[in-house]
Amino acid sequence: THPVLLRPGVLTRERIEAVLGTALLDADAQAPRAPGTLESHYAPRATLRLMERPMLEQALSLLGPVPAGLAVYSRGPAPRFGARFMHRRMPDSPEAAAHELFAVLRELDTPSVNLIWVEAPPAGSAWDGVRDRLRRAAAA
Repeated sequence: THPVLLRPGVLTRERIEAVLGTALLDADAQAPRAPGTLESHYAPRATLRLMERPMLEQALSLLGPVPAGLAVYSRGPAPRFGARFMHRRMPDSPEAAAHELFAVLRELDTPSVNLIWVEAPPAGSAWDGVRDRLRRAAAA
């Protein structure tokens, strides 16, 4: 009898609540189950790690010679050492990032890639859907 947010997406919680005129509840054990709500969803074959930008840059610097099997998806320009691994830039817009997310992960998840390091999206409800999908992709 009360609206429930099953998972975050491009439409933010605030936008939905403004239209409904009431607060959304969070999903609980009684909420419908769907593939996109499972703990692990679209887990690439390669191991995916979600990292804040400083951690990503530190990890790259600690690696020394970056292994050929590494791919990086980051919000800014290619991190230092960018020429030594596959890199895709995440769009500045959460809508554009959500639109391309699974296509980019499939592109990076090649037989020659063992690790996909992804820069965590910024905080804020506009990025909740992208952050949720990346967290689920990294859960495997």
